[in-house]
Amino acid sequence: YQCEQIFSFASIIALFAWLFYIPIDQKINPGNNIFYFRIGLSIFSLLLIIINQFFNWKRKSLYLQIALIGFLSFSTGIITGLTSGDSVYLGGFLFILMIIPLNPFPLKVVLIQLWSSGFIFFIIALQRNFKFSNPVNRYGLNDLLSTLITASVAAWLVHRIRIHSWQKSKELQKAYQKIQIQNKQVQMELMLAKRFQSEMLPKSDPVIDQLMIESYYKPMSKVGGDFYDFIYFDQSDLLGFFICDVSG
Repeated sequence: YQCEQIFSFASIIALFAWLFYIPIDQKINPGNNIFYFRIGLSIFSLLLIIINQFFNWKRKSLYLQIALIGFLSFSTGIITGLTSGDSVYLGGFLFILMIIPLNPFPLKVVLIQLWSSGFIFFIIALQRNFKFSNPVNRYGLNDLLSTLITASVAAWLVHRIRIHSWQKSKELQKAYQKIQIQNKQVQMELMLAKRFQSEMLPKSDPVIDQLMIESYYKPMSKVGGDFYDFIYFDQSDLLGFFICDVSG
């Protein structure tokens, strides 16, 4: 349900987000094939939007959001690796890693995306002659490792909070269902009491010469606390009225 709320917004942002970086990439890192990953995010986002609009299956939004964030994180890891950990790109990579735990994914999925992205960066950076002896590179690796650990802990905490919220919502749902059942039973009992009460009231009004008698009974709710009746005396022309109020 949560993915349904955010997927449309996230996919539209991803559709255009990286297009503005293409001219900058061509100036500061030409010839690294970064362009294809930038365009690839837009194409992939458009494909997911089409799938979301025209196909329907269980937990669709969850899988589409996982695919979108997975492509984004892995591509960012590749791009940062292609630039040998350039600090300009490393900052964006760390930002993407920090937003992964914010998505309503299973904990296992979040951890896989986090550490797989870091591993992809590490492998590609090594192939690009990434030197550990360089202080700037070591500083960047420390930042990356710190971010991965922090994001993992944050993912675990968010997961625990979601589990707790889910358990509370299930308890509230069960309590609500119980109240609904009890309310239904009360309504049935009230309807039965209303029928019994209506049967106790006079079926018709007395007919007396030169006297018109009409009665009207309207309880405040389905069942009222008032009662009335007509009393006929067999050996007299007298007519009695009996009126009572249960509440006083």
